[in-house]
Formats: sequence, C-alpha cells, structure tokens
Amino acid sequence: MNISFFLAAYTNAIFSNDELLKSPTYLLGDIAEIRSGITLGRPLTGKTVSLPYLRVANVQDGYLDLSIIKEVSLLESEVDKWKLKFGDLLLTEGGDLDKLGRGTIWRGQIKNCIHQNHIFRLRVNTNEFYPEFLAAVIGSPTGKTYFQAASKQTTNLASINQRQLKAFPVFKPSLPAQKRILNKLEHIRSKIDDFRTLQSQTTAKIDALLPSILDKAFKGEL
Repeated sequence: MNISFFLAAYTNAIFSNDELLKSPTYLLGDIAEIRSGITLGRPLTGKTVSLPYLRVANVQDGYLDLSIIKEVSLLESEVDKWKLKFGDLLLTEGGDLDKLGRGTIWRGQIKNCIHQNHIFRLRVNTNEFYPEFLAAVIGSPTGKTYFQAASKQTTNLASINQRQLKAFPVFKPSLPAQKRILNKLEHIRSKIDDFRTLQSQTTAKIDALLPSILDKAFKGEL
C-alpha cells in the first residue's frame, strides 16, 4: 500500500468538501504577517548578541530537526524583530520540487531562537486562524500544486518568493470548522502511524524468520 498516496488523497478530499469551498477566500498576504529571516554574514555595527537560529535543514515537512543548532550574531536592537514566537508557521523558500511548501509550527522549543533568510515566518491572528490549519492548507496537495506552478525552477530545484507566497489563496472557515478539519487529519494520521508500526513489526518478524526459512530450503526440509 502506498501510504503517502492514501494520505494525500484523503487530505485532498477534506479540503474539497462543500463547507470549505463555500468559505470566504483570502490571499495569504492579507491574513498573515510574512517575513523572511536574518541574512548570515552581515557586517554589524553596534552592540551584538549571539542567538540560536534555524537553518533550512532544521525545517522539515511537519516537524523540526533540532539535532544540530547553530548560532549567529545580530544587533541587540534587532532581537525582537527576528525572534520567533509560539505558533509561528515556518516554511522553506526552496529545495527539491516535491518539497515546496515544506514547513511546520514553532512551539518555542528553543529560547530566543530566530531563523535564517531562506525560511519564511508566517504569523496569523489566532482569533481567526489556527496556525495548524494554515499549515495543513499550505501542505495539502492543492497547496503543493500551487507552489510547484508558481515557483522559479532550475534543474531538480525550485524556489518561491514572498510575492508568490502572499498570493496563495486560503479558505477561511470558522474556527470550529477549522478544528473539525484538524481533528479529521489528526485521526487519519494516527491510524496511518499505527499501520506503519504494524508494518514495521511484521517486516521485523519476517526478517527474523528468513534465515531459518532459507536454511531449511537449502537442506531440502521445505
């Protein structure tokens, strides 16, 4: 079973339901504050401080890889400008074509953390949107199709800019409707995780039995 295909099909069905399609639509730039991160290696004049920052390698599809965190120097006066806040949505600006729209939610895992300029930070009014809902829309098959079509592409690589990101259309259902969608997605992802665990356990059992089976086959005992 192609689990990724199944999840994509289910997600696409959720974001194609009548309730969502009848919701008002806005451009992402009108509902979210979008900012790229700090440029590395800038000349600095004034009092500086060194802070941890997120690189593109840290921002994966649906999670953060925080195994390696580096630091960068910036002006003390810039800290509030760049500092990430709980609930910020992080998106990479480019990479492999199938990874456009890759991102996840910042949960305040590292104190006073910022992000580099190849990562977009989206901040929404949580009275109108769940950041998780926005992340799900952007990461949906429809979202990935948009970014692939809008991106600047070279051999095996693609990138998006702020203008293209701001032009991304977003449905705005009510908060309860957003929550229902998120619950459905969480339910199917939980089931898929259970299936993957079972699949892994079954594979491990087969691998453990294989030497014995081959030994019996060579001895003509099968």
